[in-house]
Amino acid sequence: MSRSLGGLGRNRWKWLLAGVGLFAAGGVVGALVMLSLFLYRLPSESPAALDALVPPTSTLGTAAFSRSPALETRLPTPSTLPVGPAVGQIAPPFTLPALDGAHYALETFRGRTVLLHFWASWCRPCREDWPEWVAFGAAVTETVAILAVNVEEAPEAVREFVEQHPAPFPVLLDGEGAISELYRVTALPTTVLIDPQGIVQQVVPGSLGREALERLVAH
Repeated sequence: MSRSLGGLGRNRWKWLLAGVGLFAAGGVVGALVMLSLFLYRLPSESPAALDALVPPTSTLGTAAFSRSPALETRLPTPSTLPVGPAVGQIAPPFTLPALDGAHYALETFRGRTVLLHFWASWCRPCREDWPEWVAFGAAVTETVAILAVNVEEAPEAVREFVEQHPAPFPVLLDGEGAISELYRVTALPTTVLIDPQGIVQQVVPGSLGREALERLVAH
């Protein structure tokens, strides 16, 4: 009887140990299965999650640094500007004879700052400003082109004045006033500042001393 009970006790311990072993093995297998499922789903979900949080690099670069075509089309260029004497327009082209017998075309001075100085020898402010223009012209010969456009005077009168007050710039003869009318000159003297691209930058009626001329071309 004691042997039977002893054998039964030993069998119970065997079954208990076997159950514990199976339970432990089942836990390990379950953990491995869960880990496998996690690793299997990770590659398919991570890129989508990252894409939702971080925009593509190319998109960021385009938005931050590319120039808008619409903006570029709105930027004015000399080829798209109207021709006229107003500020911001292309200075109307012309060709005039000079006292020295040559003919001067405005377009040949493209690439340099140009001062068109409309004047007459009978104009008192013009005569008073002339020495200032002569001194200024001598100082800026290499950088600024000065064209002194005499308005509706006989060549003999202009020549007499210039011989008494020589100038380092060409004196052009607008005998019929066509160019002064083209530039809508209504008072003498009048000075028109044209930039190297041929665009009118300022129109200044009235007297200009040397300091004012220096400020004008430095603007």
